[in-house]
Amino acid sequence: MQALTINALPEEVLSYILQHVRQSSSPASFVSCLVCCRTWHEVALREHYRDIVLGVSGLGLFLEKFPREKGHLVKSLTITIDPSDFSKDLEQAENYEEVVFHNQNGLGNVGAVWSHMQCLPGVIRTMSQLSTFSFVVGHGDARGFWLSRPLLGVVIKALPETCVYLEIDTGGCDQDGPGSSHLCEILAGVIPRLHHLRLRLRRMCPALFGADMPESGSGSDSDSSSDSDSGSAEEEGKKKSLVQSEPPSQYPFLETAMINCCSDSYVCTTFMGKRYGWTDYYINRPEARTLIAEYLGQLDHSSSFPHIKRLWLLDLQREDSRCRSMYSAYNRRDIIRNKTWTIPYHPVKGHDDGSLLYLIRTPDNTEVLAKKWVIESLAEGETWKETLAGAKVPSALLIGQDDPAFEGRVEKPLPTMSVAAYRSRTPHSTCCLWHNEEKTGTRLLSAIESDGVIEKHQVVELTPPGWRRQVYDAFSSSLERDGLFLTPLQ
Repeated sequence: MQALTINALPEEVLSYILQHVRQSSSPASFVSCLVCCRTWHEVALREHYRDIVLGVSGLGLFLEKFPREKGHLVKSLTITIDPSDFSKDLEQAENYEEVVFHNQNGLGNVGAVWSHMQCLPGVIRTMSQLSTFSFVVGHGDARGFWLSRPLLGVVIKALPETCVYLEIDTGGCDQDGPGSSHLCEILAGVIPRLHHLRLRLRRMCPALFGADMPESGSGSDSDSSSDSDSGSAEEEGKKKSLVQSEPPSQYPFLETAMINCCSDSYVCTTFMGKRYGWTDYYINRPEARTLIAEYLGQLDHSSSFPHIKRLWLLDLQREDSRCRSMYSAYNRRDIIRNKTWTIPYHPVKGHDDGSLLYLIRTPDNTEVLAKKWVIESLAEGETWKETLAGAKVPSALLIGQDDPAFEGRVEKPLPTMSVAAYRSRTPHSTCCLWHNEEKTGTRLLSAIESDGVIEKHQVVELTPPGWRRQVYDAFSSSLERDGLFLTPLQ
């Protein structure tokens, strides 16, 4: 039997080998494959440009050096910004307000990122086969960093028609900057072609899904005198959220949509009918998730999502310090089923470095510990995942591998820790919840499912019959047998 030479391997076998090398080896190993021979070079080049992953440090160099003639090889583009890289910019400002509100050109390195983003649309337009675009502001310290919404809108407009998987997560760092474009309207022009969407912005409104906007004249100064007669901003916003386009917008391809409202997301001032300086808006501003949930429910009833499998909103409710048995929780709101899962979490001491981990109990009764950003991803149901190469993609595509463009991608597991692993590492660490459950032999806290997608439901640690709570300090509420102590009941 004649042996195959190294440059005579079938292309599909070679492609599989190179995928494995790129995801499991060092960059130097993959570069060696590029220069092996002409055949390997051509196949490796496709693999090299397939998933572009960029951070702050590499964005400028990429824009300068990327060969435009290779743009058609790019299938996914992931840009991740660590906001903690910009915290030192605070030292150049007299106060935080100068950084966020008054310096319209961006301060320090933020201005450099803005400059790079202004050049980004020109490069994206060369990526004629781009299917996935992910722009994420990471989970670091965001003080000193903010992102211009109009500038982000320019980038989104440049995405080609082939881009049907979209993730935009500003971590709540988006602010109104130079320009007057309404970001939700820009996204509304893209969403009808999407298959998978994940969105997190500081301001959002039903215009994302085609709700009619107020008349352009409503934001003029002449309207200011009628503010007191028009009712609260929340009441006015609810009226406007009910105005559907005619006919209702259709989303024939959308399979999953995750709208994350955990960054204290409120309704856009543009949608409310006022642009800037509306005192009533800042006093009574309605939550974005309320109006969006109502409007998505209307669209669902109008059969606007024929292929939808997951239409979720996620928001946050914090514990009440006056009730020590009440827990913070994520609300996962399922628009299709008209149900809400309230998913509790609680901080526990990390390791000897004093860091915090968070204990979360998910709807499937899983209990793990992780950093805050990880438990939020779990609360989302891991709608989008990161691959070993660093690309962000819809998890539905990784599970099924239905799209040939995603073949060979391997997901990167989330850094979680089981309770058993945590307690073996820190045998003397515990939390009041575990202590109470061990004492009573009963599970006292679980995720709760309820009807509807609007209301918030408190998550309270159960007090079994025959037990009472002994409040020792501001952070613990231990259970004791009823009648053994005379401290106040809770």
